[in-house]
Amino acid sequence: CCGMNGSDSTSGLRQQGQIYDYWHAHADKSNERMDGKPAVEAMLDLLVPTRKLRPRVADIFERERRQIDELTQQQFMVLKMLRSYPRAAIVGGAGTGKTMLAMEKAQQLADAGFRVLFLCYNRSLADWLFGTIGSDNIFVCTYHALIGFTRDWAGLSYGSKLSFDELSVQAPDLLLDATSIMRTSGSGAEDKLFDAIIVDEAQDFEEHWWISLPEMLNDPQNGVFYVFFDDNQRLYTQITSVPMEQSPFHLTENCRNTRHIHATLSPYSQVEEETECNGPEGRPVEFIPATNANAARAALQSVLHRLVNTEGISTNDIIVLTPSSERRSRWKSDQMLGNFVLTWDMDTDMHNAVRVSTIYRFKGLESAVVILSEMDQVRDEIQNQLVYVGLSRARHHVVVIGELPAPTKD
Repeated sequence: CCGMNGSDSTSGLRQQGQIYDYWHAHADKSNERMDGKPAVEAMLDLLVPTRKLRPRVADIFERERRQIDELTQQQFMVLKMLRSYPRAAIVGGAGTGKTMLAMEKAQQLADAGFRVLFLCYNRSLADWLFGTIGSDNIFVCTYHALIGFTRDWAGLSYGSKLSFDELSVQAPDLLLDATSIMRTSGSGAEDKLFDAIIVDEAQDFEEHWWISLPEMLNDPQNGVFYVFFDDNQRLYTQITSVPMEQSPFHLTENCRNTRHIHATLSPYSQVEEETECNGPEGRPVEFIPATNANAARAALQSVLHRLVNTEGISTNDIIVLTPSSERRSRWKSDQMLGNFVLTWDMDTDMHNAVRVSTIYRFKGLESAVVILSEMDQVRDEIQNQLVYVGLSRARHHVVVIGELPAPTKD
């Protein structure tokens, strides 16, 4: 009985009528017929339970991931169009597959023998990209790191001690000086130039940076140049001015997030063009009230216990995001929450470690589960963008500890 499978269950249900008839045929001879139907049904409930077993949330996430991956494949159709355009801008909201397309295009160019420069703004994203697609033919770095590399390649003796802000202002001049030396020095430094440039997170590039970037190409006028951007994710003050003559290609299908996550982040969008989400429905975004620091800590500990110990989700698939820096945040490295330890080290391999990051630093990356916290610390002028970015980092589920600021419209 204990080994009943689906076919056994069906057979047992078919036999219910036979059991009932047998009971009546052998009932008490005193004409007081005993109704055995409840007993038979009780026996069947015991032997053939109708309640369905609920799969682990981790297994549900895996099925959703496979469905999302299938949708992502649809975005590769854009690659066919790019074959006819050596220079183009590709625009899309969060989750539309921009980074994946950029990576695939870089790999295609590298396979064709091109030396490719892959640029982004976020250092954490650059580190991940370097470990994923970095090779002899694909050079991955941030824009600021590029200035340091070109200075070394050209042998420039100045500009090494600039602050981050000073470097942002003087970067184009340094890049122009370096590339000019590389082309004319005869030292072989010209071999460091590139056949193609791909820029991800282009919305965060300063307008004046674009002036010098084409000089990193062997052919500044005709070399391959693609930029991928999303104005909804512009967390900094600059105005994007992407140097492409033709109209951009638009990606309009969210292929990263579930529909529940997409519905929650959509009101924070700052562009009129709407992104559709045809992925799995997923689970509603979860809101846990927390009016003070102690309540927030208790809520986070409880959520982590449920996600990991009850629902089977790996700590590697969970990220705690905050708008606050490590210094200002209540979440500190080595802070214990029950059996879990918090860490701001993105590359940790500690047992039961749960990563914490600023939303800024995690921009461009993604996680199965995102826990948003300290959202009351968001600055008013960028609250839409920061909430949009934070929510859109999650593939399957979002937990908000506290409240989200209400979306505002310009």
